[in-house]
Order: sequence, then C-alpha cells, then structure tokens
Amino acid sequence: MTEFTIEKGIPLGKIRKRQCGSKFPWKEMEIGDSFFSPRKSGLALKEYSTTYGIKLTQRAVVENGIKGYRIWRTK
Repeated sequence: MTEFTIEKGIPLGKIRKRQCGSKFPWKEMEIGDSFFSPRKSGLALKEYSTTYGIKLTQRAVVENGIKGYRIWRTK
C-alpha cells in the first residue's frame, strides 16, 4: 500500500518563471573572482555554466565560523 493519496480533477497550475534572473552575480564576475555562499549543499554549477557560458568551480569552506561554499569563475 502507498502512503500517497491519488487525486483526480486537480487543474495543472501555470508555470512561474523567475522575473529577475539569477540571484547569483554570474554576469558581473570576471575570471578569478569568487563569492561565499552559506549553503548546506553546493550549487549545481553545470547548469549555471551552460546558461551563462562561463566555467565555475567550488570548494567547501568555513568562513567566520560559517560552513558554506566558495565559488570561483575560472573561465
């Protein structure tokens, strides 16, 4: 038996597109620039790299006692 309830007759909602683009500064970054992101998991950089035509890399770091990731533009 499944723990999910199957429902019928629920209309499909409209797709919501992000109005302002990315919240990250990809377009402003130059090669060698980086920023800190206090996230629990890393960012999906492959998607951003493809979308913005740049190369990015990240490393797990602790800065000022906060765990997160530092993201660099490499190309």
